[in-house]
Amino acid sequence: MCGRLTLSSDYKKVESLLEKKMNVDQIDYFNDLFPNYNGAPTQFFPVLANSNDESHFSFMKWGLIPFWAKDEKIAYKTINARAESVMEKPSFRAAFSKRRCLIAVDGYYEWKKESADKQPYRICLEDESVFALCGLWERWKKPGTESILETFTIITMPSSGPLSSIHDRMPLSISEKLFEVWLTNEFSKKDWEEFFREHSTLFSNFYKVSKSVNYVRNNFPELIERTDG
Repeated sequence: MCGRLTLSSDYKKVESLLEKKMNVDQIDYFNDLFPNYNGAPTQFFPVLANSNDESHFSFMKWGLIPFWAKDEKIAYKTINARAESVMEKPSFRAAFSKRRCLIAVDGYYEWKKESADKQPYRICLEDESVFALCGLWERWKKPGTESILETFTIITMPSSGPLSSIHDRMPLSISEKLFEVWLTNEFSKKDWEEFFREHSTLFSNFYKVSKSVNYVRNNFPELIERTDG
């Protein structure tokens, strides 16, 4: 499960990571949305998506709505896609084949059961820099209208390394040298299993944060600060 994200970095760091320049309108929109210290499903994040063998940069809503969906309600069930079954699941298989993406973030939260309570942790890279999560995207047209909405889901996999002590699953993140492979490669089932198991980032930087992050309405810098619990 991956249900909360952070992106507290400026747009230039996102541009550098994804190697895509934002236009003026996109920069203004980025500055309206971020920093976001407690990003949740239904919110928008910067995404680099493949489309017709080319990549484009846009802001997409978290919670995948397949092109065939009759309404938006399905998005609440599709914020994550399990790597082990993503090639077969009806909600994801078309997107996995044709519409892959990278979501720019600088951290995410998970909750660990400690005693009778759950302690939130922030998970990020050692230098707390921007990184990319592997995802899928869709372009959905609301029935009876001309309204177009682009949405995404985050691929998750079994946790490995030190992170396993916090949660049994983690989002799939890869190094920049593999971005193009992820966006464009045709995977067999075996190739895909080898890819996500061998090339996933092993997160080792995680720390306790305030339980204030439990409430989506809270969004302030102190949420990503270390705490003793």
